[in-house]
Amino acid sequence: LRHPVYAFAWIQLAIGVSCSYSLFVLATAAPRIDALIAPDASWMSLLTSSVLKSVATMLVPTLLFGATFPLALRLASASQSVAVLVGRVYAANTWGALLGAAVAGFVLIPLLGIRGTLLVCAVTNVALAMLVQHRLGASAVRSGSTTWLRWAATLVAVVFVAAAIAGAE
Repeated sequence: LRHPVYAFAWIQLAIGVSCSYSLFVLATAAPRIDALIAPDASWMSLLTSSVLKSVATMLVPTLLFGATFPLALRLASASQSVAVLVGRVYAANTWGALLGAAVAGFVLIPLLGIRGTLLVCAVTNVALAMLVQHRLGASAVRSGSTTWLRWAATLVAVVFVAAAIAGAE
């Protein structure tokens, strides 16, 4: 991988877009899953329906979140030994996952609902992608066309997230 900074930024953009797209998936898949497996028929059908809706909504963003870990290792690898690096990045990843789950479950979902929480996720990841492109991308080799393409993709992601926000209200 020649430019892990850009890969990290692209994945953050993809997470933002996939989280906002999850709103559409949730709105369209949930009624279809409920029609196929009536959640009020039994405890097992409720569980099955809930798991299928969760998978339909969060599979892609979750896979993309997982793809950021090896890239974070790669970005940090130039400055530390491998053992120290893996330990620190893994610890940061674990704390981030713990805090993210706690804040989402105990604060965001009760305050904003599932749709609002997905939108917060989408906006946060698009903002992070823009920050990574601006701060870390400045030191990497890039051409004018690559820079234009990165910012155009960011703009598309912002528009996509904005459309999801408008459609969620």
